Amino acid sequence: MSTMTTQLPSRPRSTGALSGRLILLIAAGAFTTFVCIGYAFQFLLARAFQMMYPPLPTYDFDTTDLLLAGASLPSGWRVEGISSNSGASDDDWAQERTGAHYSMYDEDGNRITEASVHVWRYRSPTPRYYEFVFSYFQRMDPPPSYITFTSQYADKWEIRCTTPDSTSYACVYFASYDEFLVSVWIDIAHSDAPEDLLISPEEINTLLAAQDQRMADFLNFGPKE
Repeated sequence: MSTMTTQLPSRPRSTGALSGRLILLIAAGAFTTFVCIGYAFQFLLARAFQMMYPPLPTYDFDTTDLLLAGASLPSGWRVEGISSNSGASDDDWAQERTGAHYSMYDEDGNRITEASVHVWRYRSPTPRYYEFVFSYFQRMDPPPSYITFTSQYADKWEIRCTTPDSTSYACVYFASYDEFLVSVWIDIAHSDAPEDLLISPEEINTLLAAQDQRMADFLNFGPKE
C-alpha cells in the first residue's frame, strides 16, 4: 500500500514587500554612491587648495623679529609699541601681520619725529594684494632727491611720499621679500614746509637701510643683482 504525501501550496509572496525591498536597495546604493562622490570631491578640493596655497615655510624666528629693535635700530630711535596677530583677514589676506611704532628723540629728550614699520606674511610670494598695494603707492609723489636709499635685498620695492594729513609730510618704503611684505613710514617734515626736514637725509636713508638689512639677516638673503 503506497503512501502519498500531499504538499500544501506555498504562500505567494507579497508584491508590495518585494517592491519595498527593491526601493531600499536602490536608496542604499544611491546613498553609498553619493557619500563616495562627496569624499572624492573633498579630496580633490583639498589637493587643489594645497597646490594653490602651499604650506608656509618654517623659520626659527617670529614675524615680530623682523621689526627693527635693539642694536638694529639706528641711533636716536626708540620703540614705542609693537602689535602682532595671525590668521587670514579679509582686509589684507595675510596669514601673519605685525607692526611697530617708533619715535626719534634729540639729545635733550624731545621727540623730533615718528615712524612705523609693518610686516605682512602671505602663503604665496606674489599675492594679488602685492600688486594692488604697489599700484596704490605709485599714485603718490616720487621721493625727493635726497632720499638715495636703494634696496639691496628686496624682490620689488618703491619709495613714495605724500601729505597724509594737514600736519605732516611723509615718505613710505614698500617692499616684498619672498612671502613677506614690508612698509616703512617716516614723517620727515611738516606739511606746510616739506623742505624743512625734521631729520637729516642721512637719518632717513639709514633707517630704510637698517630695515632692508634686517630682512636679509633673518631670511638669509644675498644682495640682488
